[in-house]
Amino acid sequence: MPTVILVNEGDGPAADRLDRDTMLGLARIYEGAASPPRLVTFDGRGEIQGADGSSSPSHAAPHMAQSVSLDITIRGSGAPLVLRDRLLPIALSVEVDDIGRESWIEVEAKSHDGRFVPPAARFRVLRKGRSALRLDIRPNSQGDSWTVGEVDVATGQVTPLAPVSSRPPPASIDRLAVIFDRTCPDEGKWGRAWEISLGIGRMPTGGFLAADEEGEGEEIPQAEVNSEIRRTLGPAITRALGEDTPVDCWWFADQGGDGVVCPHTVNMPERPFSEVGAEASGHVDRLVQNLTWAPGLDLWDALDEALNAASIRLVDERENNKAILIVGNSPPTFPREPDTPFFQVRNAMGHSTAVRQKTFCWKEALDRCREARIPIVYLFLTHSAAPFGLERSFDVFRQVQTEVRRALDACGIHVVAEPATEEGLFRGMNTAKRHLMELRDLSAVKVTMV
Repeated sequence: MPTVILVNEGDGPAADRLDRDTMLGLARIYEGAASPPRLVTFDGRGEIQGADGSSSPSHAAPHMAQSVSLDITIRGSGAPLVLRDRLLPIALSVEVDDIGRESWIEVEAKSHDGRFVPPAARFRVLRKGRSALRLDIRPNSQGDSWTVGEVDVATGQVTPLAPVSSRPPPASIDRLAVIFDRTCPDEGKWGRAWEISLGIGRMPTGGFLAADEEGEGEEIPQAEVNSEIRRTLGPAITRALGEDTPVDCWWFADQGGDGVVCPHTVNMPERPFSEVGAEASGHVDRLVQNLTWAPGLDLWDALDEALNAASIRLVDERENNKAILIVGNSPPTFPREPDTPFFQVRNAMGHSTAVRQKTFCWKEALDRCREARIPIVYLFLTHSAAPFGLERSFDVFRQVQTEVRRALDACGIHVVAEPATEEGLFRGMNTAKRHLMELRDLSAVKVTMV
């Protein structure tokens, strides 16, 4: 088995780049070899990277086999900074108002071809105010790792930031606000929702026979288009949170107007959103049982108004660890901000979709939740069964939904995607609970590109 020793007597960013590029070149040479090399770097300052303290260095652990473009997510305060198709190193600017437990940034990435990428890592930011950082990957015989250094603008000297060894234990959820999307149908009922929204067929009053999506069987009444979601959400929350956590419930939907007319055969809510009430988590089924399905008349719904109202109420509640759970599959009313990620949603079909209104509520609600340290998770319900004869429309719907999820994530909302089924809701609620508890651990560092 060969031993490769890299001697680098330089210092600073150029020396780090030589270390990394040389190590990556060796990894390419020996990739797939039966006897991988032992890799040691000696940096000229008496520091041996990759040795375990003995005379026999460790076997080479997984490395990035070549310089590849990555999708990199950097989390601090506010929305995560998402960089797509980027090559390292990357220059960042961070700002810290106060030094404490929350003064960290977290880095994670994905490669497009499935190659090895170091696991997510956190780094402590120790300088108050604004500073420049340099993000890179450091090759190491025990496995490549992220490295973040503070850059002295005057000299170019890079001082490594210390990694955060572990996260604090997750916090409990003392109060939860649930925001329910009434326009989201059950899995398998998307075709019926499409028909009702366009006023196709008779307005069902329940129980009579008519054509279903395949042309046979019972017609599904409008109120039953989301019956499985309503029936399952309460027990799923009870299983995740127990019986006694206070839960506030809100709903949102859509309304006609501004050039959009609702078919006269369709029952629509009298308002775009509303508060339902509060119950202990063991009785959430009482809150959602009457939130029957209503069609979304265009792409944009009143999620922003419901989130704004729910967050105002939640900030005033006395509990310490509060959180918001959104259940459905709709975006908010199109935000007014010129840099909103929802521009990608608007153009998802290859042309700009209609926007009847624009709102400031969305950003206001998100900012309020960040300032109050209230995490938000969207349990995003998906659909996979294309109705017969509607395959093309369903493909467009799926494409738009993918862009909606990306935009929500870019806004700093953690998205948990699961099928709109009983199994999907139970699984998604467990995942959502875990993320809501983890997201209580929030950073106080603002991250931007240089």
